[in-house]
Amino acid sequence: MFLRPLEDRLKDFGTCSDDISVPIIDFAHFGENEDRTAEIVKETILASKEWGFFQVINHGVPKELLESMTKQSQMFHEQDAETKKMFYSRDFQSKPVYFFSNHDLYQSKAANWRDTLYVNARVTNGEVDPQELPTICMDVTLEYVNHIHKLADRILMSISLEPKLTIGLDAHVDTSFITILLQDNIGGLQMITNDMIKGVCHRVIAKTIGRRISIAINYNGFYSSEKIHGPIKELTSEENPPIYKKFSTEGLIKSFFSKSLDEVRANLDDFKL
Repeated sequence: MFLRPLEDRLKDFGTCSDDISVPIIDFAHFGENEDRTAEIVKETILASKEWGFFQVINHGVPKELLESMTKQSQMFHEQDAETKKMFYSRDFQSKPVYFFSNHDLYQSKAANWRDTLYVNARVTNGEVDPQELPTICMDVTLEYVNHIHKLADRILMSISLEPKLTIGLDAHVDTSFITILLQDNIGGLQMITNDMIKGVCHRVIAKTIGRRISIAINYNGFYSSEKIHGPIKELTSEENPPIYKKFSTEGLIKSFFSKSLDEVRANLDDFKL
């Protein structure tokens, strides 16, 4: 069930032998010092264009909160099956909080080895109802989300080529505008920027040294919103025509859940002109 077909394993990414590292961007003094803010914006856009992802330090989220969020997320997953079953669901569209394994179980060639506790704020206009969250991680989740929203605002501001245009908010490509990831020590922006900023293809490799905990927050708009997204007009011209057609958040999310995780790159292709 979990064994990937040989033809898929042969397509695995090669390991780069060069001495390279992920871009690290220091967000200290962002918005406080004009020159430093301009430098952060420059570094962020460069990393987004060339890499599609980067690590942020001095982001304003307390270290103790990061550690507590990771620990209490792990505590939820380590509960007995009967306790977690209260949150289990495969209703990926309307439930605000649910627990599941492999959203693409019936589309993928092999199951991914992971469990997920999902907080679906798309259906609640961005609000998280404390009563819907598991008690074991409720308080820390609310505090963590509050801090991450502030960080997301700064990141979105820094990658917007025009500040007034800022949204305000297996191997696969995330369908969100940005994804902020917290992981333990184990370790859709592409469409609106008309491929100027990349959505990088990435994966997680299972290791033998223990469980991996990661907390991802995806920013991709409200499910019920009538807002239509598309390439930013200021980034298109006769020489650089739109590559992607206009789309709604609902259409994007439904397309994502209709495919296996390793087909998300093709998912983006569905929206190309």
